[in-house]
Amino acid sequence: MNQPMRGVVGARWTGREFCWRHAPNEYAAIEFHDDLDDRRWKPDFTWTIP
Repeated sequence: MNQPMRGVVGARWTGREFCWRHAPNEYAAIEFHDDLDDRRWKPDFTWTIP
């Protein structure tokens, strides 16, 4: 949960390899999702920036 999506195809993607680890030069991005959810953890402390 709340992890980026790795292995987003880029302009050099040939379609011959579907695993970004096997052809990293064909994959050009990491997508960060904008629909992140708060894990609702209780804070250990708070700090006000002076």
